Amino acid sequence: LNYGGVLFFMSKFTDILSKTRKQKNMTKADVAKKMGWTPMYYGRYENGYLIPSESNLKKFSDFLGISISDLSELLVESKESEAMNKAS
Repeated sequence: LNYGGVLFFMSKFTDILSKTRKQKNMTKADVAKKMGWTPMYYGRYENGYLIPSESNLKKFSDFLGISISDLSELLVESKESEAMNKAS
C-alpha cells in the first residue's frame, strides 16, 4: 500500500501483532517497554513501517506465543503477498 510516497508493509504479521496486543489488554507503550523499545519504534512495526530483523524475531515470537519458525513463515507469506499486490 502506498500512501503519500510511503510504502506500508500490511500483512498478517501486523494484524496478528495488533490483535495479540489487544487480547493481552496492552497498549503499544506497554509492549514497547516489555521489548525495551520506545513506543514510537514499536508502533512502526505494528503499523507496517518495519519488518522484524533476525535479531528481533525472538522478541516477537515470545510476545506472540509462536515459534521463530512459524513467525518466519508468516513473514515470508506476508512478503509474498505484498509482492503479488505490487505486481497487480
